[in-house]
Amino acid sequence: LDSAIKLSRKAREEFPVDYFFPKIEGDLHFQKEEYDSAAISWIGFLKNIPSTPSPRSFGEFAKRYYKLKKAFDREKLGEFALKILKEINKKTIAEPIANRCLRLIKDDLTEASDNTGMEAFVNCLNSDKKFQQCVRNIKELEVSDPIKVEFFIDKYVLNRPRHTDTFRIDEFCVSFYEKIERFENAIKIAEELLAIKLDPVVIRSLFRNCRRLGDFYKIESVLNGFPAILKMDNFNILYELVYYFEELDNFDEVKMIIEKIEKKFSKSIPILRTARNFYIRFGLAEDAKRISFNISKIIKKTKKGYRFSDEESESEAVLASTVKDLHSKLEHQEQLAAISDLTTGISHELGQPITNIRYTIQFYRKFIKGPVTKEQINKVFDSVLEETQRMGGLINRLSPLTSSKSMVESFDIMERIKKRVGAEGARFARMKNARVRISPYYKHIYITGDPVKFDQLIT
Repeated sequence: LDSAIKLSRKAREEFPVDYFFPKIEGDLHFQKEEYDSAAISWIGFLKNIPSTPSPRSFGEFAKRYYKLKKAFDREKLGEFALKILKEINKKTIAEPIANRCLRLIKDDLTEASDNTGMEAFVNCLNSDKKFQQCVRNIKELEVSDPIKVEFFIDKYVLNRPRHTDTFRIDEFCVSFYEKIERFENAIKIAEELLAIKLDPVVIRSLFRNCRRLGDFYKIESVLNGFPAILKMDNFNILYELVYYFEELDNFDEVKMIIEKIEKKFSKSIPILRTARNFYIRFGLAEDAKRISFNISKIIKKTKKGYRFSDEESESEAVLASTVKDLHSKLEHQEQLAAISDLTTGISHELGQPITNIRYTIQFYRKFIKGPVTKEQINKVFDSVLEETQRMGGLINRLSPLTSSKSMVESFDIMERIKKRVGAEGARFARMKNARVRISPYYKHIYITGDPVKFDQLIT
């Protein structure tokens, strides 16, 4: 083991940025029960893990940390955790690794080591009476030691019970977690605060963090627990609900919420502009044009002789152009969609009789050998004639391009059903175990309508 340690140390000196050799050196020390030396080597291993590590790299350090957790007593482990914290603060550990590392060690930092000189900071976290001081302390420490701020809020705020005495501080910590993009923690605290009070700021924060995390399941859970949220008229909550219902593809609800925003805040130009942007976002061009007109009226009434600044005039002109283009594009898309539906329908409907003609000819050509009887020829002719007549009827139905009138006449549906089944006879013959039987209660049933559409239905 001693020889192996010497080789590892030599290799580490030769390859100072490689994390493999300090890792192995620590393993060898640990095998010799030299735990302090193992800890020093593994800190070297941690410092050399690259900022974009392989999925296993940090996991390998975590395994070794837990080994030391079993070997050290609480005080010794706290000292080791504090050494890691100091390296994090000195930024010798890559930031993605540092964040994961902080979560790993936070429960093992001893009270003596993590509280040194920080008693006042910790105490101000425990009462809203010291809210202003708490905010100042957090902002000041963020500048000098952001990792330590995160550590203290994790330790003293994240998992504590929620009550009214610390509501404002906890709410501020939700914003802190959102700022450092630890959205899960922000959501956890916000959800717990709602059990105390349905505060609009907390509701908005929870919704916004869920949106940024891409986890809308929590919102569903909260709305089930607190359905009163859906009846609130707070703009910020309505704003977030638009995104929530968009995620659910519930565009009826989305439109209702935007209309509610427009109605409840009909005098606020900034909010109306937000509503207008939502209308544009969801392709509601007419609504966007209407609200733009209302905004213009409000601006004119605000001050006598008020005029747009150049910037505002340009902005409104650009928006008007955007709405106009959107409206034009929507109309064009609707026209293309209508043409596409029509041509698809024509192609499909004409394709069926053509296919039936092909199947009929193939069927009889395959099975008719030797002399051909008049009856067999008539069957082919009758089938082809029936399908060509049907194609003619379908072509006549192209009249919706110039007229919306249908072909209305009286016809026997039993007769047309028998013809349609007969025309498909060759196709049925190609299928195994396929049988069609028509057993009408009445031999003839007459209705008035479009016979071609009826044929399409039966086919």
